[in-house]
Amino acid sequence: MRTTIALASLVIGCGGNGTTPPVTPAAPNAAIVNDCNGGDYSDHTAEADAQGTHLKWDESIAKSNDRCIKVKLGSTVTFEGNFKEHPLEAAGGEKNNPFAGIAERVANPGTPEEYAPTPFKATGVYGYKCPKHPEMKGAVLVVP
Repeated sequence: MRTTIALASLVIGCGGNGTTPPVTPAAPNAAIVNDCNGGDYSDHTAEADAQGTHLKWDESIAKSNDRCIKVKLGSTVTFEGNFKEHPLEAAGGEKNNPFAGIAERVANPGTPEEYAPTPFKATGVYGYKCPKHPEMKGAVLVVP
């Protein structure tokens, strides 16, 4: 009986007319941006710190587990580093990427305490990169 039901479901599900069924879009956490995909995102969703997630912005990001991170909607990710040597800019992902125009938001420019807070106000995947060093790239996955 189960075999008959399964076969009937298969025939009905396939349409039985030789057409290809519609493809279901990948889940948001499966998006591939800057070589980050669903399984690559380091989970930072449990961080309740009002100051958000802090990431070191230098060459070490290229090999860091935090190159691709997952945060909750409304979180702020703060990159800390030398933004003259390593500019940070938007690179792929959703439209209205919060990394766009980040150079104007760098705090303490020209000092060893440079940092750039980036608030995430919409879900999706937002890519970033250093235009001078192609290996310095990653993405932030924002979930509800």
